[in-house]
Parts: sequence; C-alpha cells; structure tokens
Amino acid sequence: MTKNPVLFKTSEPKWSKAFSRFRWIISSSIEQGKQYGFGVGWYGLLWWLGVYSRMLKISVLSIKPLTKGIDSYFESKYGDIISKYKNNGLQYINKQQELKEDYPIWTFWWQGEKNMPPIVSACYTYIKTNNKNVFLLTKDNIHKYVNLPEGIYEKVEKGEISYTHLSDILRLTLLAEKGGMWIDTTCFNPYTIPQYAKDQIFYSPHDRQKQQRMKGKYAYWCDSGGWRSWNIGTSINHNPLFMFCRDMIIKLAVNEKCFPNYFMVDCLICYAYRKFKWVTELIDSMPNFNTKCSDLFLLCFNTNKIYNEEYYKKLIENDWIFKLTYKTVWLKEVD
Repeated sequence: MTKNPVLFKTSEPKWSKAFSRFRWIISSSIEQGKQYGFGVGWYGLLWWLGVYSRMLKISVLSIKPLTKGIDSYFESKYGDIISKYKNNGLQYINKQQELKEDYPIWTFWWQGEKNMPPIVSACYTYIKTNNKNVFLLTKDNIHKYVNLPEGIYEKVEKGEISYTHLSDILRLTLLAEKGGMWIDTTCFNPYTIPQYAKDQIFYSPHDRQKQQRMKGKYAYWCDSGGWRSWNIGTSINHNPLFMFCRDMIIKLAVNEKCFPNYFMVDCLICYAYRKFKWVTELIDSMPNFNTKCSDLFLLCFNTNKIYNEEYYKKLIENDWIFKLTYKTVWLKEVD
C-alpha cells in the first residue's frame, strides 16, 4: 500500500487540498500500475481525473477497461477463492439461521469516540441512541471482535494500509463472520433502522429505477447493482457474498504491495455481482431502500444551506441513513 498516505485536512485552502489529492491520485496510480499492470494504473488514473473534473464520461469509459484489468488479475492469482464461491453460494445461505435479537450494528473510528471530529461524533451519537447492539470498533478493541493476520496491523502502523482500507477489511470480515449491518461513522441516522431492512439477506440503500437508468453507463461499481458500501448488511452470519469478499480482501492486504483500487468493497462486490449468478439474483431481488440517499451526499449538499423543516421532513420520510463527510467545512450558522 502507498506509504505515507496523504491526509486531507478540512482547514487547508482549496488549492492545497486539490494539489494533495492530485498528488495522491498520481502516486496511487503509479503503484497500482507497477503491481497490477499498466492498464490498471492508467485507466485508474483516468477514472479519478473524470471524477474530480466532473467529466463522468471519462470515468464511464475508463471503468470498463479498468475492471477488465482487475478481473484478469483476480482470476490469474486468486482463482481458488473464486472457484470456491462461484457456484456454491446458495448452499451456504440455506444453511444459515437469521439473526433476530442479536442483530449487531457495526461502525468504526480508529482513534476512538473521544477523538472524533464534531460531525463524526454527532453522527455516532444518533446511531447509538436510535439503535440497539451498536458496536464501535477502535484501535483498542479490534482484536475483541475480529481475528486478522498480524501483518495487516503492521502495514497499518507503517502507513502502508490506510484507515479507510482497514475499515473495508473490518466491515467485510465482520459481516462475513457475525452478520448484521455496517454503518460508516459519517452516516446520519435520524431514527431507528426498521426491522424489514434488518430482515434482508443482503441490505443496502437501493433504487432499482436508478439502477436501470445507469445500466451500461455507470461510472461507479456500486451503481451496477445499486448498493452503497457505507451502509450494508445481512440478516445471516456466514453470508457467502461477504465471505468471498473477506477472503479476497485479506489475501490482497497480506500478499500485495497495494490495493488495485481505492473502492475495494465496491470492486469486490461488483466482481461477484457480475460473475456469480446467485449474487446477481440476491442483489437484484432486494427491495428499494433509502432511495433518496442512494444519491450520494444528498443531505450533505444541503447542510450548509438555510434549514427548511418541510424539506427535511420529506427527506427523512422513508430514508433513515444519509452519508455525510468530515472533510467538508461545516458552518455553525448560515445567513
């Protein structure tokens, strides 16, 4: 993983932040090209440039060859894991019992609750106040909940694995082994998560109509099947989709010098969605959930505007999770 990862500070000037991100994109793309082939590095770079320039057509054109390159690497080096899950998913699912009263909700902040930025602290307070069985993972208690190879923690300490990618490893491992729901600590949860969302073998914010509109022209892997990795869950433990993703991401973390892409959870789920028929059926059968928040940062984009109670009540009428970010400058007062 790229050493000394860039830290994006909310207080730095816009030009400085843009330069930091551009430098990070270049260095990451070079590392990925060295590890996974020129195509993965080059098309990954074009993909990021399309995202940051808001010219998503570039990202749409880039994601197909980028995905092809990553697929090829997965299949050449990790074919044993792929073969294990490709045709056997339904057998695993049918053997599992659904979680009920013990349904856990997982979230993560490496530095712990006392060291959360204000927006993260506020979001976490809502999550734990509105729901039962909420578990916050930190650097001090990770070993209590998951058993990861020590080499992963060593890479985290060296800065070779970022906290973001550690979060990816944790969510996939927890959902694979214990089930429940993952919520990023930067998610705003205005009220209790409904039971019918917890009853889903695969749950995530999902808008089937938007998914159909994006078919064949998506710029993000998650749009191919309509999920959001910042809020994702399952009503069973040992869900084979998450077991596959866990096995893959741990192997990549231990064996490779860097990950092939920043969005590893989406990348792995998308691989299974495209390649495993039972995963396609599982995700496509999911009902619509949180259709407003499936548009990334919908609430976030309105937070620094004058409060409109009518709009807010309409926004949360059927939606209970909204993605925010601590990297935005939040205003205490709005004129």
